[in-house]
Amino acid sequence: TVWGTNGNCTIPTTATGIVTNATAVNPTAPSYVTFFPADAPRPTASNLNVVAGSPPTPNQVTVGLSADGKVSTYNNGGTLDLIVDIVGYYQAAVVDVPTTTTLPAPKQFTQYFNGADAYPVGANIVQTSQNCVRIQGPFLTATLPLDLPTGAIVDLVQVRYLDQTAGTLRFNLAYAEPGITTSEVNLMPSALDSIGTNTTDFHKSDQFTMIAHPPAGSTAQYYITALSLTGTGTATSVAFCGAFVTYTLP
Repeated sequence: TVWGTNGNCTIPTTATGIVTNATAVNPTAPSYVTFFPADAPRPTASNLNVVAGSPPTPNQVTVGLSADGKVSTYNNGGTLDLIVDIVGYYQAAVVDVPTTTTLPAPKQFTQYFNGADAYPVGANIVQTSQNCVRIQGPFLTATLPLDLPTGAIVDLVQVRYLDQTAGTLRFNLAYAEPGITTSEVNLMPSALDSIGTNTTDFHKSDQFTMIAHPPAGSTAQYYITALSLTGTGTATSVAFCGAFVTYTLP
């Protein structure tokens, strides 16, 4: 039995193996000695080899313990005295396994313009049918705030627009911290400098990914701005209709 107090050693019941200095003394015949866990089959390898009358023969032996904390020894021939000095023991490591965290499922929503959504309201934009707006004049903007819950992290935006004849809009996805005007926020330009022509597909969409986010815990407002790049005429022919948004909540 290894567990417990043995001479000057106390081996805890958490020990699963020991390191020993084993010495064979007074062998009466050629022999070998094998150590093994008491509840395991005896292996064929030897840990000590002796001949009759040889002087004390030591060797370091590492051996596992049985489920109840014991080792067995086997002497192949004759008799001998066996001294076992325990010099250390093994026990199972305590591993701190991180708890697996399930990431929140992405949420989605679609937001369209209505008369009160877009700003600036006035001469710059013209409300059309189908919840869309046209920008009244070149190099002017219409902005759509996104009604997201506090702390939302935007992952993907699909801009919805109506392109009936030739025209060009540039879209930006941005956020504004409370008290900061929209002219001071981080603008993330999309690659949608030029939109197709001569289509009648309502809610045609192109998408882009948010490349920056407000700091954690922020109450910032996300929004999309459409800039008319049409250089002639009184209004762009491309109507900005809204956005389909994918976001997560921490």
